[in-house]
Amino acid sequence: MEQVALSTVRSGFVPHRVATPDQAHVVHLGPNGGPGVLLLHELMGLTDETFELAEAITAAGFRVAVPHLFGPAGGDGSMPAGSAGLIGRCIAREMSLLARNQPRKGTEWLAEAASWLGTHTTSPRGVAVIGMCATGAFAMAAVLDPQVKAVVASQAAFPMLRPGSWAIPGGDEQLGSGDKGVMTLRFRRDCKSAKRRVERLPDLVGGEPPTHRREGPASPDPKAAPSVRGIDVSEGGRLHVVWADGRGHSVLTASRVDRAVVEVAAFLRKNLHPAA
Repeated sequence: MEQVALSTVRSGFVPHRVATPDQAHVVHLGPNGGPGVLLLHELMGLTDETFELAEAITAAGFRVAVPHLFGPAGGDGSMPAGSAGLIGRCIAREMSLLARNQPRKGTEWLAEAASWLGTHTTSPRGVAVIGMCATGAFAMAAVLDPQVKAVVASQAAFPMLRPGSWAIPGGDEQLGSGDKGVMTLRFRRDCKSAKRRVERLPDLVGGEPPTHRREGPASPDPKAAPSVRGIDVSEGGRLHVVWADGRGHSVLTASRVDRAVVEVAAFLRKNLHPAA
């Protein structure tokens, strides 16, 4: 098994080695707090913007663990030429196996990481998993894990060749069982993640009819910076859907919409805090 180096990338997040018999990764564990949240980074690696999101979730009352899965650690996510494509192909293979209920090393490791995080929190409610872009569908598939009580998939971009699929083992219909919270976020004009994938969720998850609300300006402003853009929120039973105004991709990081981050924190409190 490849050895992993334990080096601090972000102040306040302590590196730990988490391993299965086949795979090991460094997990950067945030300060003691409330329930645990496993935050999976995007295709461009473990960027400073990922840690900024982790710090915002920590400030909202959670203990955040950030695994370094691939790509660079720290910085702006710049990668050598060709690296992103190679990582993308590996993820695509993993998604194909996941959909056929044949998980490989990566998905098995995520289950181990969720279990490990559960031993480092004091909450009786289990943990949540957040995935973004390349890791969005992996987070959604974690809804089948007994120790995971809520999942957040932001701008899920895989599987790329099946734009309506979440690649859930045993079929996407599995999302309709259980009582776990499910959340997804997407810019309305995102050219990198499939709109159809989000639109299918209400039928897949089921539950009571959703309520709708608008946060921010009454009308979208195409010239507004992403941080101050408005969002449309749909909530019904277990499902929480957020549409951010305008064009963009990384709702919670590179093109961070502040109101969307607030919604994620509220969703996590509802599903993980004992008083919820």
